[in-house]
Amino acid sequence: GIDNAERAETRLAESGRWRIVAPARLGTVAFRWAPRGVPDDEADAVTRGLAEASLADGWAFLSSTILRGKPALRLCTLNPRTTERDIVGTIDRLERLAET
Repeated sequence: GIDNAERAETRLAESGRWRIVAPARLGTVAFRWAPRGVPDDEADAVTRGLAEASLADGWAFLSSTILRGKPALRLCTLNPRTTERDIVGTIDRLERLAET
């Protein structure tokens, strides 16, 4: 789980569309939608909607929170059956959901 959270953090950082707001620790990483050029209020609205959109999509469940006054998502990777493919698939789906 800890390794998967670190993999998720790396994938999110490499994408250029996300901002890590709490680095991977004990199987959880917190992040927010933040592509370059997108105004903060728009990024906030997208981030707020992603947890619900992901749940409705059925692929993964993420929780949401507020960190330093901004909405954020938390990805917890502690299930021992979670694979790197699951992590990449989740982030890819989140990016598609965010862009719709």
